Amino acid sequence: MAIGRGLYKYVATEHVLIVYMLAYSPIIPTQTQYIEKRIIEQLGVVNFTSPSVTPTSPVLSIDSGEGTAGVQRMVPVPHRNLALAVIFSANIWGALERQVGRHVALVMPCVGLAANSAVNLLAQGIGGDITTFIVGCAGYNSDVTMPESRERTIRFILIDVFYCFAGSICQFSLGFIIRTFGFEAPLPVCHRFRRDHGRLHNLSFAGPTRGRHRTFVNSSEEEVPSNPLNIVKNVRRVFTQDKLRGWLLAGFNYIIFSNILVSVAWVAISVLYNTGEAVLCIVGGTVVCKYLSKFWAMHLASLTIVASLVITAVAQNYLTLYLGLQPDFYVSDDPLCRTSMANLVGPNQQGVVFAFSGCLMSLAGFLSPIIFNAIYSSTLHFMTGFVYLTMALLVLISWGAL
Repeated sequence: MAIGRGLYKYVATEHVLIVYMLAYSPIIPTQTQYIEKRIIEQLGVVNFTSPSVTPTSPVLSIDSGEGTAGVQRMVPVPHRNLALAVIFSANIWGALERQVGRHVALVMPCVGLAANSAVNLLAQGIGGDITTFIVGCAGYNSDVTMPESRERTIRFILIDVFYCFAGSICQFSLGFIIRTFGFEAPLPVCHRFRRDHGRLHNLSFAGPTRGRHRTFVNSSEEEVPSNPLNIVKNVRRVFTQDKLRGWLLAGFNYIIFSNILVSVAWVAISVLYNTGEAVLCIVGGTVVCKYLSKFWAMHLASLTIVASLVITAVAQNYLTLYLGLQPDFYVSDDPLCRTSMANLVGPNQQGVVFAFSGCLMSLAGFLSPIIFNAIYSSTLHFMTGFVYLTMALLVLISWGAL
């Protein structure tokens, strides 16, 4: 069903997300890798090389077992700090966005990104990151699409598609620059991206927005979050609604367990993996969801996750690793979960639901490197791919929530 007026509603969030990711993604292979490089060098690394296209763990030659343990403890620290800061800001903006407008939740991460050049960690704690941005996109898409409509499902899937695709473009480009000219070379490029980002974002929102789309609400009455700072109370209110608790718990359980896999890197091909996510997500969202309901599409996505992880666990060469990526379009399950949860609650509580689910994703990303490093290093002596079998078990647990 066509909703809204003109072409504007089809590009109201997607093109903004692309612009944001083009400005945000350079941070990943520059600041975090540069910090990791400094930490690793101070822990006794005798040889250091960086992969060409991956933002994850570099190839190391450590001079002692103590150095190896130190690297495993310290390298995930920058990622953990960023994820924990966002947990608070995303929930606050999620509770506020219905009162102050969806666009505020979209703009605040851009404010944080602009200030990021001066005070990176502090700005991320105030303005949020891509998790907060997706919260705003999801809330806006819920407002301009009909509940239970296929259009809403596709719009939610496109959020993840553009997030992965735009980010991987920057990873390829800056990965090449890092390999050719060193870690310091891309920093001027990042600063230029950030300066231009504000102008691009203003162009994305050019023109009046009020009255250009209709807002659709659910029929049930719901309470507006009275105090956005009271995160626990706002989340608890959502879960205490009759007939919703079980479905919401299932959705959140599915999201957190499936996203633990995100930071478990197929190291040498992680950026190609992210690009493949976007392509396969389009297939899963437009083709599979056309013939299957969201419920059965999520079952199929869970099956492909398990197949991909098992193939990766037993892989003996790079060809098998690439084959392990083919059946995996698991990025489809998160937007399908968000779509289902958006249909369960009204617009006043959608911000809280999306923010909390985004924070679970950040928390999963915070836990993943810890789990991966601990399991991988302790199981190498009998099976190199054992960690992927462990992650497949987590998928089976989340699959049981359905």
